[in-house]
Amino acid sequence: MQRKAKALLHVAAVFLIHIFTVSFSRVAWRMDTSLVVKELAGNCLNLWSVFTAVYLYTKYVMKISLADVYCRKPLFLRRWCIVAVLLPAAVDMFYLFCVKGTLAFENPTLQDLARIFVSNVFGQGIRAAVTEELLYRGLAFHALQTGFGKKGAAAASVFTYTLIQCMAMSFLNVKDALLTILGTFLMGTVLTLVVCESGSIWSAVLIHALYSIFAGDGQILHIDTNQSFPAIWTYTLETDNWLLIGMPGMNTIYRALPSMLGFLLTGVLAVCWMRKAGRTGAVCGRERK
Repeated sequence: MQRKAKALLHVAAVFLIHIFTVSFSRVAWRMDTSLVVKELAGNCLNLWSVFTAVYLYTKYVMKISLADVYCRKPLFLRRWCIVAVLLPAAVDMFYLFCVKGTLAFENPTLQDLARIFVSNVFGQGIRAAVTEELLYRGLAFHALQTGFGKKGAAAASVFTYTLIQCMAMSFLNVKDALLTILGTFLMGTVLTLVVCESGSIWSAVLIHALYSIFAGDGQILHIDTNQSFPAIWTYTLETDNWLLIGMPGMNTIYRALPSMLGFLLTGVLAVCWMRKAGRTGAVCGRERK
């Protein structure tokens, strides 16, 4: 019981680190400069503060190294690099070829391109992927293993990730809430399986980042029933079917059925590869040779 309570305290610390680092990065918005520079500085501060906080917490509180929380080699395994590219591409191709809509090139200005790179590619993509994987599939996952074992830790870390992500969102009705919970839970589960299969957070970081950047909720190609912010290409759908769009007009492709099926298939691949590795002696968390 004491080990479980200690593990839960570490998870509470992960939550506090997340809140503190996000709040700390907001000091960049007080700078007297352009919006792009403010966003870039905020993203950099967020990355730096998360790495610093996790390093100090693991070294002085948990008495372990960053490698113990899966921040280690292998970096990007070839098979997961392929999956990371194919997952958002498959989702995009489904909408472009199977769902009626209007594709348009928005002819963005240089300022728009700079904002898209900083906000979407670096912020919503790289920064969010690195910080969330390090905190939830790294630090929280390791801490929970000490009290609940690997299977219990995987379930608990996914629950924690889903809870914290959904706390920051607002919902119009029960259906939207359920879609959000299901989509976030599925994504968290699959990324946890990727960490278990690969032995580090980095393949999960790549999948998370490329999906956020290139799938239909981003600003490289934005897929929705209406377009409300700058994007390079837009695909405006003629349907508002919640199975295909999630919450119409709310940038929620990841909560729609095509995206969920893509993540589900990714999870199946992770389980299959883990079983194959298990027959050769590889285990979750061991660095591959």
